[in-house]
Amino acid sequence: MTVKISIIIPVYDVEEYLPKCIDSLLNQTLKDIEIICVNDSSPDNCIEILEDCAAKDDRIKIISQPNQGSGTARNNALEIANGQFISFLDPDDWLDLDFYEKLYNNAKSHDADIAFGNCAYYYPNNEFVYNNYLSKRLFDNTKECYENLVDKLQFIRAFICWGKIYKKEFLDKYNIRFDTIRRYEDVTFSVTSTLLSEKIVPVKETTLYYRQRQNSIMNPVGADKRLFAHFDLFELCKEKILSYDISDEIKKEYSFLIEALEIESLYLHIFDVPKIYKEEYFNKVKERFAHIDIEKNLYLTKKTRKFYNKVNNVRDLSQFERKLFIKKLLQSIFSVEKKDKKKIITLCGLKFTAV
Repeated sequence: MTVKISIIIPVYDVEEYLPKCIDSLLNQTLKDIEIICVNDSSPDNCIEILEDCAAKDDRIKIISQPNQGSGTARNNALEIANGQFISFLDPDDWLDLDFYEKLYNNAKSHDADIAFGNCAYYYPNNEFVYNNYLSKRLFDNTKECYENLVDKLQFIRAFICWGKIYKKEFLDKYNIRFDTIRRYEDVTFSVTSTLLSEKIVPVKETTLYYRQRQNSIMNPVGADKRLFAHFDLFELCKEKILSYDISDEIKKEYSFLIEALEIESLYLHIFDVPKIYKEEYFNKVKERFAHIDIEKNLYLTKKTRKFYNKVNNVRDLSQFERKLFIKKLLQSIFSVEKKDKKKIITLCGLKFTAV
């Protein structure tokens, strides 16, 4: 059998959810797949579940490693993967049964390096949210394929590696692999692969179901100092891009884009940092911004450009927060915003709509 897609799943402490994930793969309409499950020394019954499934279907391969995290698990699986394309899946998520067939067919017909599907959030109360943050970011662009930096910018902001297929030849050509860090290992892989790809194809008609768990490694995002990892992540992205044999002009553009992504990420997360760490985090943001020149950077949004200037123009966190408070107070008295080609006017707490 020619393996069309190798699906790589790092497995750790997910015995409650693993069977649903595996079942959604074994019943895919695309049959020419291999499922590489990496047991990351899971302390529960995951290995027994995997061995039972593998005994019934020889498309499942199991490898085990000492507990080293998802990045190392995925890298180890990549070394033995035989598929024309590679996909990464978290063990608590699941897919529409036509997910890989649709992604594979679209990737082949467009000769794309990456194809990606839609994403729905699933919450413990059996609520599905389809029009969510990730879906909006992934499908904001209406083009059939994403090929230039402007097209890729919205896509890259999702910072996820799952829900996609990657041409293995492309990953091997640039030796794109995961960093062996414990958190946000998706970021450098996603940024690097997106920037170096020649063509990305969106497939909106099929969905991955992204389970939201309170005890997940990513929830809640501001529970500790994990957000401080952002200060190293984007420098790591830039180092990787600059190491490739591409023109200096392209490297310069990629560096601008990575810096824009970094500023946006800091802008989005500065309000998630716990109060006990907020001053330290803000000071690191100021320190980082002192080394970034945005004058020639065309990839910054208006909001992130304003954020950059505000941080640089205040002494400390308390002055920054005072300015934010005054701004919100003034907006509550009077503001105008556009929504669906209409103007929403707020006056002393009352909202009016003007066409």
